[in-house]
Amino acid sequence: YDDGTGDLQTVSDRLREMNLTDLKKKDLDSANYIAFFGSYTTWRFFSAIGNYFRSGEIEMSARPRAFRIPDLESFITSKGLSYRLTSGYRWTGALNTTLKVEHVVNGARVTESTWGVDYTFENFYRLKLEGHLILGLSPGWGFEAKGRILPAMTIYLGANFDQLNSLDGERHIVSLKEGSEAVSTYAGLQYHF
Repeated sequence: YDDGTGDLQTVSDRLREMNLTDLKKKDLDSANYIAFFGSYTTWRFFSAIGNYFRSGEIEMSARPRAFRIPDLESFITSKGLSYRLTSGYRWTGALNTTLKVEHVVNGARVTESTWGVDYTFENFYRLKLEGHLILGLSPGWGFEAKGRILPAMTIYLGANFDQLNSLDGERHIVSLKEGSEAVSTYAGLQYHF
């Protein structure tokens, strides 16, 4: 899936050689523009730039009890060109739910959804627990725990179960050496300056 360079045309050519998809460069270019201009985050950042020049405001805060206006992303998969729409609902400042729906628009007829939830314990090291479940051709799951141990330092750890037959899993699977599914774990330390 990864050609080592990250070049979309090379990935597309490789998938075509394997008879997995018949995407052309114009399909990839169109998908990138549609995803860029079809995402709320794009317009939110443009608005934030305007707010900065008008009032010096640099924060973009999330409001509790609000639906997230959707973001749109495009992906090249072995099943064809797909779009993923991400939305959700913020119940409180601490509780957030997420829904992602991905559909292949040029290739096999595949639709996949990912349901997620995260909760932040503000008074306990700003501990944030996140989890998600993937429903589609092949299931998957993931979780992460993240907490601030010092004012400028955060520690995190997580795990994911990915399957090659899943649109999301195909993008995130670490290795196919042991088969078509994998459990990956990770941990890290972040310093905020």
